[in-house]
Amino acid sequence: MKKLICAIAASALLLTPMNDADAKRYKTIRVHTVQSNDTVTSIAKKYNITPANVKKWNALVLDATYPGDRLVTSNPNKTKPIYKRSVPSKDVMVQWFYDRMGKTRYQSYAGRWGKDTWDCSSAVYAAMIEAGYLPKQTVLGDTTTMFAQENRLFIPIKKKDVRYGDIFVLGSKVNSRGALGHTGVILNKNQIIHMGYKTAYDNGIMITGYQGFAEKPGVPTYYYRINEDFVKKIKAKDVFENSLGKPVFKYKLPSR
Repeated sequence: MKKLICAIAASALLLTPMNDADAKRYKTIRVHTVQSNDTVTSIAKKYNITPANVKKWNALVLDATYPGDRLVTSNPNKTKPIYKRSVPSKDVMVQWFYDRMGKTRYQSYAGRWGKDTWDCSSAVYAAMIEAGYLPKQTVLGDTTTMFAQENRLFIPIKKKDVRYGDIFVLGSKVNSRGALGHTGVILNKNQIIHMGYKTAYDNGIMITGYQGFAEKPGVPTYYYRINEDFVKKIKAKDVFENSLGKPVFKYKLPSR
């Protein structure tokens, strides 16, 4: 395992449990904000967990961790998922982007966590949370974690079938982090809305064509439709989806 570039500052959403049974489950996902000079072992020791826990709960991002990244340091399986909307809405997801046009800037690494700045993938995650597709406690993933949701949260589709509210992910499934990948939301067959970067002075949420953002020569693009049935089943089973860990189940939901 490569040395992690991280030090810890814990943060979490404080949520009120609905009943005594819920109170026995975690009310938060505890996260670790990374800086420098930390290792898997030191992280585990600080939070009284095992190094194996750190690796398991952050399997999709641990090998490429940078200052400002966040790691899960509490058991996601014991977290009660809380959603902003009982019925997910593509309109709300798209409106999240419109509401922030001209008001926010593109930032990667330490600046990708929201409020005033996001990167392309954290913006998509934030929009899906606002729309009710993901729990409020979800740690914002990246294009790597989006690929991990293929055939689960995301159903692969062909470009000719794209429609309003679909998702594109540009990049290799082997390595699409940082500048190697890009993602956003489909508006129609000619336009996308996304957190884009052209120059240091020309970046933020923008509406563009596909070329140069969703499509680039020599780089694969994958198109997805959000799996509404999967979201319904996840909510019905009361299962928390850890965005940074490898999927525990692929084709069926676990029973509780």
